[in-house]
Amino acid sequence: MKRKGFVWALSVIVFIAATLFGSTQPPISTALSAYLGQAEGKYPGMVGSRIDNCKLCHISQAGGGLRNDYGWDWSDAGADVAAFAAIEGLDSDSDGHTNLQEIGAWTFPGDSGDFPVPTPTSTETLTPTPTDTATPTSTPTITSMPTETRTATPTPTMTASPTQTSTPTITRTPTETPTATISPTPTHTPTITRTPTQTSTPTVTPTRTQTPLSTNTPTRTATATATRTPTQTATPTATLPVTTGRVRGNVRLQGRFDHSGTYITLAGLYTTTAADGSFALDNVPTGLWSAVASHWRYLAAVRYDVNIGAGQEIVLPNLELKAGDADGDCVIGIFDLVIVAAAYSPSGPVLDPRADLNGDGAVNIFDLVLVSSNYGAYCPRPW
Repeated sequence: MKRKGFVWALSVIVFIAATLFGSTQPPISTALSAYLGQAEGKYPGMVGSRIDNCKLCHISQAGGGLRNDYGWDWSDAGADVAAFAAIEGLDSDSDGHTNLQEIGAWTFPGDSGDFPVPTPTSTETLTPTPTDTATPTSTPTITSMPTETRTATPTPTMTASPTQTSTPTITRTPTETPTATISPTPTHTPTITRTPTQTSTPTVTPTRTQTPLSTNTPTRTATATATRTPTQTATPTATLPVTTGRVRGNVRLQGRFDHSGTYITLAGLYTTTAADGSFALDNVPTGLWSAVASHWRYLAAVRYDVNIGAGQEIVLPNLELKAGDADGDCVIGIFDLVIVAAAYSPSGPVLDPRADLNGDGAVNIFDLVLVSSNYGAYCPRPW
């Protein structure tokens, strides 16, 4: 049954190709997986990274078809392992970074819009470190002044006391003279003259002695006490200028209901679409860039000169990628028809995943229609 289905599908393919396109065949440039293996052997660090695919040397991530500038330089250098080393110092895509620098940073050396982007540093709030401010306290300098005191010199105090000479006190006692007939006898009373003796009273002269209060009195000097006085100052916030923008859009996959998994690359950044085909890229550096949309078994599309302004949001036009590039050579041709016909099995299983173009789990007439309707198309498609 499968053989009959294969013969029928192949007959349909030949008929469609002969009827629509005659015998003219588009040029095919096939990228062998061995070439990618040579790159992985030369640069083991790229294995499993975002550049571990055929887009390293081709425009399409699926490989094959048109080469990018790095692919041409590698081909001109001999197209072997030694050729990778020979072009390490070149800047194939002219983005200011050598091929070796880009491979080390896992960016594509043949894509001018993909280059190492320095990691932005988070904005830091500059808080000044509080300094210990020596706040001088108003402490007056106390200088010990000599105190003038009158100290009585222990000199004997001479009391001016008049010197009394021993002068006998003579009391005049009236003498009773008896009355007689005899004539009174006169009594001779000696006159005693009291002569005071003048003694010289010494003058007490107080001695004024300036005695310092203390010869060892320490001098009190004002000591500046370093007190930590928190100064409430406005904390300056370092505001960095805005140098990035935002890009969003919608990319759908022909023949599918689930539109997730499309790679969107721009300015060295990349993201993938959601199930509805939507995507968004934040922190895109300002400037002119090329946006690339690519998906396995679909033709890649490019939009040139996407102008990113500071703080702006750019909305790219809606895009639908064409299906049918089963062999990933960037051209939908007879080989893609053969791949689909050889794996034709409407009831499953899928013998060759490349043939299931619409990802519905079977290789059937819908896959044949997709590859035949886009026959002759090539990438990159305009976005």
